Amino acid sequence: MNSTSLLSKAISLSDHSGPDLSTDPISLLKGIPQGLNAPFEVFKLICRELKFNHAALLMLDPEKKSYFPIVYRNFDRTTALRLQIPESAMESLINKQSRIQRFFSYADSRVIHDYGLYDLSSSKHGLFLLYTVTSGDSNVITHDSFLENNKEMISSKILSFDKSDKSEPSREISPLFLIKANQFIRKHQSRNKTFHLFFIDTKETIERIISTEGLKVVNSYQVESKCCDIFENNIEDFGKMTRINFGEFLLIVQLQESVSPELLAEHFNHSLSVDFDQTRKWKELQIRSSKYFETVSTIGKAASLLLEEA
Repeated sequence: MNSTSLLSKAISLSDHSGPDLSTDPISLLKGIPQGLNAPFEVFKLICRELKFNHAALLMLDPEKKSYFPIVYRNFDRTTALRLQIPESAMESLINKQSRIQRFFSYADSRVIHDYGLYDLSSSKHGLFLLYTVTSGDSNVITHDSFLENNKEMISSKILSFDKSDKSEPSREISPLFLIKANQFIRKHQSRNKTFHLFFIDTKETIERIISTEGLKVVNSYQVESKCCDIFENNIEDFGKMTRINFGEFLLIVQLQESVSPELLAEHFNHSLSVDFDQTRKWKELQIRSSKYFETVSTIGKAASLLLEEA
């Protein structure tokens, strides 16, 4: 099976990973705990139920008066950075009087046939579900009964992000990431280099930054997204990464024998402390790592063992 077929299969599998979708989706929705991870869980459920491959949840930053993505699916990093929509532009985009492609990367804008913006706002928070399609009519999707019949519950679950919840969310590894990780390992095998898995928990770090900077809870997603981008930039040439939950990241990286995982962890800490201007008051990230031995374990098993210890 070639790599294109593998990736196609993985995208299909991703739609069915996680909770057993033979369970009533309404029950799954009701079971999602409130808190910062709620938008991620609701978004995954919506994407699985409606089979979205390209979508995002856009939330209003009241101070900047613009919408930004708190979570997105299959858009590239350039789109994620450019997808900052002024509040004043939203009405014309909803009515399709202006082109949304200007907020996307060139690569993503080329494949957008149509799009939809589904309003999930409350009286206190602006919130839209953005989805794009490569062919057909986007309106067919928004007529789906799951969104229409459960709009209020979906909105309230997502907007419970400012409620405290200390329960540990389940940690699922995307099949798409596992396939990409396997391809990466096969391509970069070398006698003088080793592979290491990293689990990075940035939740406490994000909480401290929000507190010390006097930011609002909604800004947690912008800080988290910046953490994600910093990690991706640091390992772009020698690793792969996936987000597991809000503030939780799994990485596989290839290191020279002379480079220790502790040195890479130190580099992550330095990069974030400088970018967030926190060098004098920085506290170490919560990072766990393990050496990956392909001969004795699969990447999925090795990653699961690391997450169990976290």
